[in-house]
Amino acid sequence: MLPYYRMIARGKNLPESKVCEANAVIGECALRTGSYALAEEAFRNMMKFRKDAFPINQLATALKKQGKDKEATELFRQVADRFAMSERAEDRFETVRALLALSGSLESVERSRAFGMLETLLEDDPDHPEYRFQYAQLLAGNPRLFRERRIPGIEPNAAVLLLQLADAHPERPEYGLALVELMLKKLRYARNFREHNQRELADTVNLSERLLGRWPNDPQVISGMVRLHARYIGALRREGKNAWARRESDRLQGILEVLFY
Repeated sequence: MLPYYRMIARGKNLPESKVCEANAVIGECALRTGSYALAEEAFRNMMKFRKDAFPINQLATALKKQGKDKEATELFRQVADRFAMSERAEDRFETVRALLALSGSLESVERSRAFGMLETLLEDDPDHPEYRFQYAQLLAGNPRLFRERRIPGIEPNAAVLLLQLADAHPERPEYGLALVELMLKKLRYARNFREHNQRELADTVNLSERLLGRWPNDPQVISGMVRLHARYIGALRREGKNAWARRESDRLQGILEVLFY
């Protein structure tokens, strides 16, 4: 699509902002579908028209997905160094993303800096979905944050926060997928599940099916739904709930048959 769009842009003398927007959309689609070389091309083109942090971060992400870690790290560091003190909240948020990409451990300096910047961003705009999503990711990645550090006014439970985001923004599959991944981690310790964990699990299973209904051709959605159901069934069997496990197995088989046809 890119060469075709450029040809139209030249023929109609479209402003550079339109070409830049097209590259942003195509790059995002390419990232979601695993076409990382195409995403790299689109974001490199985008950087010709925009000098903010977003296209740099997106290019770094595309490079990292291709195993080009050195170049990706250099770009993430560039964002962290250049945009941390920006007047634009969007650039400061991209700095948070870059710092988290650079953080090597849950206790790293970069992660601590990212948390502090995100706290300030959420104080200014507590309803911003991307800020809330990044906070949920931080909580999910470091459970101790749930007990030690909280941002006032923001839901401190990563699972609840991700479910809220996924319900409010069904057009953003990454919110629901993050909840599925979090629940997969929790299911490794299913014997320690309490009543509220069981409710969260049931809500996540239902959400995974809604995601599949909306995004039936997305490999990440399909994989996440199947892995979640399979681990859920395994947990039921370990608890001795064999009849329930059989019902869930039949349900999963039915979903996969519908998906196949």
